[in-house]
Amino acid sequence: MTEFRSMSGIDQLPPREREVARAVYRLTEASAAEVWMEVRGASSHSAVRVMLSRLVKKGVISRSKSLGRVTYSPTLITDGVKQAAVVRLLESYFDGSPEKLLQCLHAERSHSPRC
Repeated sequence: MTEFRSMSGIDQLPPREREVARAVYRLTEASAAEVWMEVRGASSHSAVRVMLSRLVKKGVISRSKSLGRVTYSPTLITDGVKQAAVVRLLESYFDGSPEKLLQCLHAERSHSPRC
């Protein structure tokens, strides 16, 4: 089994598998039907399911089942994913200001009640 430790490994996948993998990474967690909706024009629903299984075997995505629902998720945390999370944090809680985030972190470290 090939180990995929970076997004550059995904670039080495066959075109259709790469498209399905990128859809899972965009959605962050999705059922086979949701992935198919993302790539609908490219492949049939059953072809997407086959590609999802291949990508799980290759370690590109993971499969989980909860309450009877099967979902697929990225296995790689990319710099882009991290950056997007920081931007969402800044916009949601700190008016988009990195300075306000740093002030809050400093206040937390010094046990100040203000954040």
